[in-house]
Amino acid sequence: TILVGAGTYTGDLENVNYKDGLTVRGIDRDEVIIDSSEVGGYAIHVDNTENVTLSNMTLDASDDEDIHNFLVKADYSSNFTIEDFVIEGPGKDYPEVYSWGETVGGLDMNTVVGATVENLTVRNVSRNGISFKNVEDISLTNFTVEDSGHTDSFAVAAVVFYEEDTTLNEITGSIENVRLGVNTDGGFKFDGEETGNVGYIGEGAKVAPLGGVPDDENSDAFALNVTNTNWKVYKDGTAFYFHTETDAEDGRKYISDNNDWLDSDSDIVDITD
Repeated sequence: TILVGAGTYTGDLENVNYKDGLTVRGIDRDEVIIDSSEVGGYAIHVDNTENVTLSNMTLDASDDEDIHNFLVKADYSSNFTIEDFVIEGPGKDYPEVYSWGETVGGLDMNTVVGATVENLTVRNVSRNGISFKNVEDISLTNFTVEDSGHTDSFAVAAVVFYEEDTTLNEITGSIENVRLGVNTDGGFKFDGEETGNVGYIGEGAKVAPLGGVPDDENSDAFALNVTNTNWKVYKDGTAFYFHTETDAEDGRKYISDNNDWLDSDSDIVDITD
């Protein structure tokens, strides 16, 4: 175990030798600040390890002057835990002139078995806040993603689940000021049930299996601590849910302009009844 005392540390934790079983724990996440604003690449990269834990720190890239991609990366590992942690990006509209390759995301996991994310706050990132790809047995609890997602990109989300090997066991959290709340793709499964491809726009929503309407009667849905959405655009097992009818109209136009599966005149459905 590495215990990090109070203070602001300039640089990154990418080159830490993350041996199996290593814990890096700050004394208090409000008092241990890792200033990675001038660091290119990942600020933290946990690769090919088992049983690594990061906790009680704030990773601050609010004055970012370089390309980060994602601030925290974990891949080809097992039983990775990040808890009581804050990731602070350079702003939801960084860079000012949108370029996907220069946007900054929060936490990205790829090819991990056993992932625990607890009390993680991600703020002011322009790419996805929390992203899982080929990650099995995810526990994502008490997370917050806020003020994130570049205004000029429809594709970025607060939380993203990709690929059929990605399985989620539990989820609780909140999303604020992120246009696309939760996006699932490629056969992702929650509690053993395949969800299909489902996206949520607005202040947040509920996620229901196979694109079903996310209402309080759907016992298979999992709920985020946010306002329910009221409108949807739906076709062929894929649904996008929107907070307002205007959002739905804007979303339909964007999706139809960029995806073959949706027509520009597809129905927008009021699901409040």
